Amino acid sequence: MAIHYWADWVFRLQQEPLHDAVLVVEAGQTVEVKPRRNERVDVDLGPSLVLPRFVNAHAHLDLGGLRGKLPAPASFTSWLQSVIQYRRTSTPVEWDVCIEEGIRESWAAGTGFVGDISVGGRSAKLLAQSPLAASRVYLELIGLSHERIDQAIIDAQGWLSTNQQSWPMHCLSPHAPYTVGRTMLQRLAQFTPRVAMHVAETQEEVELLNHRTGPFVEFLKQLNVWHPHELCSSMDELLHLLMTSFKHLTLVHGNYLTRDQWQRFPVLKVVYCPRTHAYFGHQPHPYLDMLADGVFVQLGTDSLASNPSLSILEEARYLWHRDRTRLDGPTLLRLACGIGNSLDPFIVLPHAGDSSEPWELLWGGMGTPLTDSPLFQR
Repeated sequence: MAIHYWADWVFRLQQEPLHDAVLVVEAGQTVEVKPRRNERVDVDLGPSLVLPRFVNAHAHLDLGGLRGKLPAPASFTSWLQSVIQYRRTSTPVEWDVCIEEGIRESWAAGTGFVGDISVGGRSAKLLAQSPLAASRVYLELIGLSHERIDQAIIDAQGWLSTNQQSWPMHCLSPHAPYTVGRTMLQRLAQFTPRVAMHVAETQEEVELLNHRTGPFVEFLKQLNVWHPHELCSSMDELLHLLMTSFKHLTLVHGNYLTRDQWQRFPVLKVVYCPRTHAYFGHQPHPYLDMLADGVFVQLGTDSLASNPSLSILEEARYLWHRDRTRLDGPTLLRLACGIGNSLDPFIVLPHAGDSSEPWELLWGGMGTPLTDSPLFQR
């Protein structure tokens, strides 16, 4: 039997918001969204905003133990040192607790999909048992020496072979241009996997590739992993190698990509993490220019080592308040939710404002998802 829900506003991707709307749900699926006329309503959701669940395209769930523990760093490499120290002094069991907490926090914040970069792929089993099962887990791969590269390839083969038909989808994440070089990327290309890689995250990374100078040189030497012959010779070489090797590629951050670069190399997808970007004090992100040039941009949170929460809603509201003179509501909805058409599963947000301004109600409001809503729980 169909259930009719009434909502003040319903937001749908690639369509205008619908006011005074009825959602018809049958067998757990939304079969119709329409203006309310004289038909019966089974459930009145009150002053509410209904929209698709959010997509967190980039997270590190296993770093939740660092929430609030790392003040804004003096440098990116000093922050990396803190993360490495945490890895060395914590245990996989503790990481699992962080993953479980991150899954619960993400779901309660209205997220329906996570792209999680995971050490050892540990989040896959926990995600598979959660409402976020239809997510992607990217096995993190690091190695510039021949021995580390060989082991990474073995790990990648094993990881991909265990995911023939199950969720979450198993993908790969060659970590970053300072921990992965051309040899590993060329060898990974034979698997034709979905790949996410941190690229152009810092100016120091660009300096390392282009000139073999800067703080990353000493950082890598201190870790005894300085193999300059393996590094790509420039950011342009790296982009060319990535674009020609991987059909399904996501560039994470892309903070210091130039317009010339994303136009010359057909970058298809970039993940922007606004509050992590602000935490590190980076120059303004070019996401609006990327969008204008047809690059598909999605939002991510990165980890709780650099972000106060795992809420994409809070990321979007941060952008709305900062960039609203240049950013419209529908574009922000696509950044936060992807490009699909389905409303399932829903978020229901209460509001207490002027219902004639739907985008301000959504992005300028303070409401959080109603976890006791019948639409939320179905």
